[in-house]
Amino acid sequence: MCGIFGIWNRDGRPVDLCALERATTSLRHRGPDDEGYLLVDTRSGRTVLCSGEETTKALALPNLHSFQGQTFDLGFGFRRLAILDLSPAGHQPMRGPTDKTWIVFNGEIYNHVELRQQLQGLGYSFRSGSDTEVILAAYERWGEAAVEKLRGMWAFALWDQRRQSLLVSRDRFGIKPLHLTTTGATLAFSSEIKAIGAGGVLALEADAAVVSQFIATGQMPVGSSGETFFRGVHSHLPAHTTIHSREAAAMFRYWEIPAPATSIGRSQEVIERYQALFQDSIRKHLRADVPIGTCLSGGLDSSSIVSSVAAAKREMGGPQLQSFSAVYPGEGPWNERPFIERVVAHTGVTPHYVEPSSADLVKNLAALMRHQEEPVPTTSIFAQWCVMRLARQNGLTVMLDGQGADELLAGYHTYYADHLRDVLRKRGVVAAARAAREMADVVEGTAASTWFKESARVLLGPVSRPLAARRQERFLRQSAAAAALRDDIGIDAVREWMGDASERGLAEALRYSTRERSMPDLLRFEDRNSMAFSIEARVPFLDHPLVEYVWSNAHDYRIHNGWTKWLHREAAKNELPAEVVWRRDKVGFATPQHEWIPDIADQVIPLFEDGSPVEVFLDVNKVRAKLIDRTYVRKSGELVWRWISLASWCDELLHNTRADVVRPIARGREKTA
Repeated sequence: MCGIFGIWNRDGRPVDLCALERATTSLRHRGPDDEGYLLVDTRSGRTVLCSGEETTKALALPNLHSFQGQTFDLGFGFRRLAILDLSPAGHQPMRGPTDKTWIVFNGEIYNHVELRQQLQGLGYSFRSGSDTEVILAAYERWGEAAVEKLRGMWAFALWDQRRQSLLVSRDRFGIKPLHLTTTGATLAFSSEIKAIGAGGVLALEADAAVVSQFIATGQMPVGSSGETFFRGVHSHLPAHTTIHSREAAAMFRYWEIPAPATSIGRSQEVIERYQALFQDSIRKHLRADVPIGTCLSGGLDSSSIVSSVAAAKREMGGPQLQSFSAVYPGEGPWNERPFIERVVAHTGVTPHYVEPSSADLVKNLAALMRHQEEPVPTTSIFAQWCVMRLARQNGLTVMLDGQGADELLAGYHTYYADHLRDVLRKRGVVAAARAAREMADVVEGTAASTWFKESARVLLGPVSRPLAARRQERFLRQSAAAAALRDDIGIDAVREWMGDASERGLAEALRYSTRERSMPDLLRFEDRNSMAFSIEARVPFLDHPLVEYVWSNAHDYRIHNGWTKWLHREAAKNELPAEVVWRRDKVGFATPQHEWIPDIADQVIPLFEDGSPVEVFLDVNKVRAKLIDRTYVRKSGELVWRWISLASWCDELLHNTRADVVRPIARGREKTA
């Protein structure tokens, strides 16, 4: 796990070495263990490995600045968080089996052991125990098709001198970030957006349409658009590889979510196969030469990971597993400590707890926004920040978490409506009514409202769609008006924030969540939070053999007998307390946000002073008036938080980020690093 940056002046202009160093240094939190640079004169083929201030001394590399003024038109920068092969042999940028390929790589390849053995059988030899070297050998053997053989998470850039091409690739689900920008003949890529600004490639400016969408609706950019909050900076699409030449770029998709199929085999066979794949994923995700811990929220997903990791560690030996959880005083759905303690008692792990608070949120708001790089829609992201901070304080370098399970296994109750549409279409009214009753029994509610709305939308079809469109338009106008957006922003930018969901079945809804909405956001939040504290976050539910099996063989067992995640519940029922396996509520990673926002509203008013960066988007006079209205703040906490998040982001990433430096600049308020 690392931070990568690269720049290619395709017109032959030399790379600014000071800017290359600044950009790479801005990623230090992603890799505090080592620093490295590669300079390439792409026309002559000359390559030089260089050092920075924190490069491993044993490598005895020449300093980057000793090559000032020379004609290197391509440069790679790298910051290392050592996970596999902690020796200098894992240093990057790394060359391939010949001197013709070079790579900077961020991520983990969990099947690197098996791939290494396969490649050794084909005659390849290795200098290190790193997975980076395996990628290079795989590319030498299979070319760009090598990514299809990788099992894990990655974002990498590979220079091929023979083809005069730069290949960039991102893992199947976008677990690891990769941002790109093109200005004239210059192409740049980076793990984080701030490095693009620090490298002088692009002056960072907000995308007004994306900001407006966020404020009015709370939605982040759609995953497949590649958009970010910054104009001219895009996220490379997951499951895609792009080959950049001097004149053009060609992008291709190398993997797709399989088409859903009716479940194959008896339910017990499917459960057993799913269980075997999940356990194999856990074991592969434990490959590391550094301490590993787990997040534990008290929900089914993280609890299953804790149980499986604890069992595997008992088999393998070594120190006792440590878990890390956010808890809160008092009663409320956000406080999952009773469930966490049941899991801790059942598995015997060593627990650690943190109690995030509104005071801590204010103290760390600037740092949170600086690392997240984009506004965030809820305070739950801060709770995760606190968990990762606690893990680092206790010496952990790798953390396993349950992201992706809800999108894979239909974990949210909102998927009930999509499931009902499927049942109604495929099996008729009577079966749909029965399914609605089963779901109502699980959530201890009434089926009548859900049943009426969903059956009406499907049966009335052409009539219901225009009504839904009018409702959405009303919602957008009301949201835009309430959001305190400046009059000249308007609502055109937010009108298409969400496509028509009225015709989606469960498979379409899950595919949409996986590729477009919830999962891309959650993975981005987790990457930024973990890497802020130099921690690698791993997500075993997104091991692609497991994902492919569920989509191809177990679609009918996602929601079954009224239960979401029925397949995983059945697989875990002998491994965890029944109260955890058969929980009826779905909390998510919640915080007492409705209490926090009134606590901090008056403290953040300086973010909305006249002349504040956020006034480009918001009517700051209107916002200040709302912030001192206690009744309004309590009633509209979600919107108020979005104001706060946007204002802090504007302050940190727009006002305080310049093309030549990335650092916080005090503006009359305390700044906490």
